[in-house]
Amino acid sequence: MIYLQFFLRYKTQLRRTRPDLITRLENLVSGALADAGGKIAGERRLLTASFDERSLGFWLDILVLIERVMKPLEESARDLYGYALVFGHNGEDTSAERICRLLSSGPGGGGIWLDARAKKGLLPYAHIDKTGLPENRAGIRSRNRALIEGFVRLKGLKNFSGLRPRAFTLQETIQRALTQGPWRNTVLIGPRFSGKRQGLYQFYRDLCRSRPGGTEDIPPLVIRFDRGGISCLADAWTPRIRSLMAGAVPQEDLNELEVLGEAIFRNRLQDELSPDGMNRGRRFFKLLLKSFVTAVKRPGIPPLLILESIHRREETAARIFLETYEAFPHKQDLLILGTCSENTPDIETQLKIWGKIFYRVIKLNAEGPVNPGLSEMSSELWEISYALSLLSRYFPGTLFPRLFEEAGKSPALFSRALAFLSFLGVIDTSEDPQPRISNFIFRAERILGTRKEKIRFMVRDRLLDWVGRGKLSPCFRLLEALKELGGGGGDELIQQSIIADIINGTYAGMEQALSQGELEKITGSERIETIGFIIKTLKALHHGDEALIRSAFQEVPPDCSGFPVFKAQVLANLSCFLLGIRDIDSAGETVKEGIVLSQGKNGPVLARTYRLFSLVNLSRQRMADTIEYLSFAVDHAKKTGNYHEMAVSTYYAAAAQFLFGNISKAQRLAGLAKEHAGAAGNSGWADRARFFQGRLFFETGRYQDALEVFESLKSHCAGTPEEEGLLAAWIYRAGVYFQNPLIPKPLYGSPDADLFEIEASYLAGDYEKTVELSGALGAGAYGEDFLYTEQPDWRSGFAQAELLLFSRKAFWDRIVSVYHALALCRLSPSGGEEALHSLHRVLRDERLSEIDPWDAFCFFAWYQVLEETGAAQVDMNTAISMAFKRLQRRASRIDDLDVRRNFLSLPRWNGALSIAAREYKLI
Repeated sequence: MIYLQFFLRYKTQLRRTRPDLITRLENLVSGALADAGGKIAGERRLLTASFDERSLGFWLDILVLIERVMKPLEESARDLYGYALVFGHNGEDTSAERICRLLSSGPGGGGIWLDARAKKGLLPYAHIDKTGLPENRAGIRSRNRALIEGFVRLKGLKNFSGLRPRAFTLQETIQRALTQGPWRNTVLIGPRFSGKRQGLYQFYRDLCRSRPGGTEDIPPLVIRFDRGGISCLADAWTPRIRSLMAGAVPQEDLNELEVLGEAIFRNRLQDELSPDGMNRGRRFFKLLLKSFVTAVKRPGIPPLLILESIHRREETAARIFLETYEAFPHKQDLLILGTCSENTPDIETQLKIWGKIFYRVIKLNAEGPVNPGLSEMSSELWEISYALSLLSRYFPGTLFPRLFEEAGKSPALFSRALAFLSFLGVIDTSEDPQPRISNFIFRAERILGTRKEKIRFMVRDRLLDWVGRGKLSPCFRLLEALKELGGGGGDELIQQSIIADIINGTYAGMEQALSQGELEKITGSERIETIGFIIKTLKALHHGDEALIRSAFQEVPPDCSGFPVFKAQVLANLSCFLLGIRDIDSAGETVKEGIVLSQGKNGPVLARTYRLFSLVNLSRQRMADTIEYLSFAVDHAKKTGNYHEMAVSTYYAAAAQFLFGNISKAQRLAGLAKEHAGAAGNSGWADRARFFQGRLFFETGRYQDALEVFESLKSHCAGTPEEEGLLAAWIYRAGVYFQNPLIPKPLYGSPDADLFEIEASYLAGDYEKTVELSGALGAGAYGEDFLYTEQPDWRSGFAQAELLLFSRKAFWDRIVSVYHALALCRLSPSGGEEALHSLHRVLRDERLSEIDPWDAFCFFAWYQVLEETGAAQVDMNTAISMAFKRLQRRASRIDDLDVRRNFLSLPRWNGALSIAAREYKLI
């Protein structure tokens, strides 16, 4: 530890005569101490602060502190009786105040004093007197003389004002080359770290400044391809570019850029890219390029796009860029300049790839060695530049000031360090302040020795903090990064990373690491069997069909009782499988054990287990428990920032509310599920939620709105043939109700289309066809009965809603039987008896009336058959009364008055039932 004492002579008297001055000085010093990381222990006569000398860039912190307090103290010296600002390692010495009294009493009114270690730390930045004794104080007693013998006086700081960046060797050559001839897209090829990008920046600044009304503040749009993945595209969305676009670009475009940029940023650590990530990247860069060109509207000044390090381009990012540029309608307005290292082995291949972009190639020869002032760097500058190098692996340079501040370092320290490093030629721009020197990390680690560990810890701490706050998504690459930085992330983070990669479909690297034994080095050998089981089963649940899921769960789960976090995950996976095969009792017992293990944890399993337990309750027809546990699931997912689980749990909450009857709440929840799925980058669940919104439009009689939703999904659908077939079937059904029942059934529709063809034939009055089709639709047409819980189920539009309650056969049999009965009695009176028998078989089980959306329709069909067969009036009264009471009971659960009113009148069957109820004086 190092200590600082601040002392004012005769402070008590000064408080009476100059109270404002003393208060100002004390506040100034206290603020400077706090910003430098000091822990203040205020006393009546002596202000003391302690500092951790091991902290990053410590003596730069002290330098900034001294800069802040030196000038005000010197300016106030004539109004004081003397002061002392003392740095040393004797802060706990009872003689500290005596030292301050002695040092402040000399000629000149005192000053800033350093002990031997403080002197060594500040020598790179300060001028120091040879002696520490006050002048003309020969009469000081020897004991007091010994106390201050080890101190020297800080004479003044070295002149750091006006530091100018050290020019790289080729900067002027580049500017001359670019100004020759007309503007053309140009790539510079030359030695690494020779000032290529400095030359490009300076060329554009000069160009902007030279035009009428021009200003050098117009920033270029910069894509640094050495960042990896598509992060380089999102990193071009810098604060300067945001400021440039503000007011010049529609706000909705800026909002979309913000949302897309945040989503890309969250997944920046991933080595792989999901299809959703690819689509986000395309949309983001297309909008960014359009907005940038719109914002830079200056006569004679072209919007400049700089492509740095094209030789290090990642294939996906380069593909997105080239595709977007090729289709960009205003590419003739752009000026594109790029850089490429001459040391690239396949440079001709690189130039061929970028041949459609760059019309001119300038090859540069080094005019002298790059000579950054590494020998002039203090230990603090080595520490900070090493931190910059590590941070640049994971974060864009524009975030570095914020990251340092979060690590407890003041913005003044960061800006001061960048000024020094720029002056020494170690960095060349504050927007990307990583050292531009070959093998810099190796050099820094050799010089720093064990001190590098505290910097690695700081970077690791920033990664964990940003993941914890939901700013970065956990993934396998994060686990690798933490291992490289000297530590792991704990079982919960390992679990979150596995789940995130599998959900995103970016698990190839993780599976390869598992097979090659690399994952074991990260997680530990004692966990690897369990983790392998989790990866296999979770992947099957999210991406496999029924056969693959059954195969994944054939093996017995490993014993993982010593790792409760992983055991909870194993139990959750097993619960999904048991629900899938409809072993509800076993699923319930398994998931309850998982809930107990997950309690108090911050990971994603608790929200998921709540959701699974709600589905167990739904299968048991316990609606109150279903809704309550889904609420728990959504709340916990929100608390942990788990957008995927928020989306899935909210979707099931919407389905539960629909089954219960509160359609308006179901509509709101379906919209939220779509938003959450979009934020999670999961287009599958977003489409499923959007489809459910269409279903809810259909159920409330808004057939045109439903048709528009289904057609919109179909037009941009890039999903499976199952999804396309399902949408075709529901477009067909909505068209039948909204437009014409004679619309032909789609040739490639899902099995739902066969059901809807029966419905359409009845509505068209073709009762013979209805009887024929309903008789032909046997049990084989119902399809699989397996229940998917973790992935959107596109086999039927009733899946993940009605089919959470019914088997496929039971559900379809009911609908087919009702239409068969209606058609029979319409064909001839002789069919009435068979029709009534068929309906009695459907209606005799009333246990599901509270949560069966088809309940009122079935009882209304009974009334219609009775009416067609000339039944007694009392029987018809009973039937219509039962049907309408069920409809009213269902409508009463709708919490929106307009939706409730529409539900009673707009749907075809509900409207007909309401009209009949009026005829029987029920309304």
